[in-house]
Amino acid sequence: MTKRASTRTSRTVLILLAAVMAPAPVLAESACKGLEKAACETKSSCNWVNGYTRQNGTKVSGHCRSSPKKKPTASSSTSTSSSQ
Repeated sequence: MTKRASTRTSRTVLILLAAVMAPAPVLAESACKGLEKAACETKSSCNWVNGYTRQNGTKVSGHCRSSPKKKPTASSSTSTSSSQ
């Protein structure tokens, strides 16, 4: 094996090790995930979504999801304008 091939092999091994050892992204599990309708409706942080059929024909079962986060609206900031 030549020095160049040895270096290339070593580099490949290091890249593969780095890829394997890199931490996977952690996604927070929702407190609403997997709840039945009755349990979902009792939690204020959850909303029940009724089942529906998408335009492409895929059927989506009813499920519980987290309530959307409230965003401040532009109208909540008070702007004073004087008309004189």
